[in-house]
Amino acid sequence: MDLKGAFEQLPPCIVGMEACLSAHFVSRTLRALGHEPRIIPAIYVKPFLKGQKNDYNDAEAIAEAALRPNLRLVKEKSQDQLDLQACHRVRSRLVSRRTATINQIRAFLIEQGIAVRAGARALRNSLFAILENRKDEISPRTAKLILGLYEDWCHLDERIESVTEEIESLGKAEAKCQRLIRHGFQKSGVRQITKFWPLRRLLGTATAPSFSVRLTREKRDGSDGMRPCGQPDRLD
Repeated sequence: MDLKGAFEQLPPCIVGMEACLSAHFVSRTLRALGHEPRIIPAIYVKPFLKGQKNDYNDAEAIAEAALRPNLRLVKEKSQDQLDLQACHRVRSRLVSRRTATINQIRAFLIEQGIAVRAGARALRNSLFAILENRKDEISPRTAKLILGLYEDWCHLDERIESVTEEIESLGKAEAKCQRLIRHGFQKSGVRQITKFWPLRRLLGTATAPSFSVRLTREKRDGSDGMRPCGQPDRLD
């Protein structure tokens, strides 16, 4: 069925839909046709579901929820906002893979009775010296595997840096992100990528929320993870 063609034949109306992966694309398409799309979180649809869960009952529950005057909706995301969200997801996955790779190198060394002090930098600086000075204790096969893991580590570093640059370029173009930087991060000394992390939450809200963010460093091998914590506060 041609969804766009079907809605082109309808007069402007309210179109309710449950939040899903394609909801923002469909919402933008319907809005361009003159309709009023409303993206509803699944948790707010469930109370209106009657009877057994099926397509008909789901559609009826969504229609009922869409007409509620005070229902909290999901804000429609633009293509740039979806791009930024995708970049953050990819970067998060790459950082997790890098951490797993570093931990596996450490595990192989510990199995040979070699312990390296905490921190990715310490491991990187001492790895080749360990392989050279302890080659009598480490089998050639294990050494080859460790070198392969180190190559994976370097490749992941390059990928992470590339995605980080893309996130920073997108963040600099967003007014909300710049507002966060002006009010909360100018003197924090936090790396730029961390400044843009809270933008993911701002982009999905109906209005720009005002809050201050305090960052707590969580040191992990191979990661530069920061987690925001704090209480709502006015920025203006």
